[in-house]
Amino acid sequence: DTENMVSFWNKSVQAADISVVPSQNAFELVKRYGHKNIQYVPHGIDTNTYKPCTYEEKIEFRKYLGIPEKAYVIGMVAHNQHRKKIYRLLVAFQEFAMKNPDAILVMHTAPRDSTGWDLPLIIGDMGLNGRVLFTDKASKGFGDIHVPESELRKLYCAMDIHALSTGGEGFGVPLVEAMACGIPNVAPAYTTPKEFF
Repeated sequence: DTENMVSFWNKSVQAADISVVPSQNAFELVKRYGHKNIQYVPHGIDTNTYKPCTYEEKIEFRKYLGIPEKAYVIGMVAHNQHRKKIYRLLVAFQEFAMKNPDAILVMHTAPRDSTGWDLPLIIGDMGLNGRVLFTDKASKGFGDIHVPESELRKLYCAMDIHALSTGGEGFGVPLVEAMACGIPNVAPAYTTPKEFF
């Protein structure tokens, strides 16, 4: 999930008989550090589930999720951890929201996490209460609450855009899920987003 080899990963790679990586970014990084036996096996998604929706479905999904029908919806699906740079997304959204009164940010993440941010506190401090919504099934790094893929499709299809302000991705499954649903992404040109875009 970086473009620079971290010493911990370098030691692990050097000790491995084979490195199996999910991205070209990781493949090139491991190769650059002299490892020879590397296999690239990308993650995949079920395109029978993650697929574009009709306008009527989008409105239906917004009602189902409690999202205002006429809002401009920026969505984010990510674990609440510092690497995801969620604070940076909130700063960008705050600026966007000042010029776009119909914009809301819908976050599929744990509102508070010891490995991340106290998002309700930050949202309140930024004056964004009522403009940032959380899904009722938030994602946590280990031992995730299971959210059926059909439910995630409804969330993606309810969005106008998916934004991931990440500081690095080993793969970036939400980016691919959003694209499969026909939803455009905004993400930094760093690590795997460069491959996907």
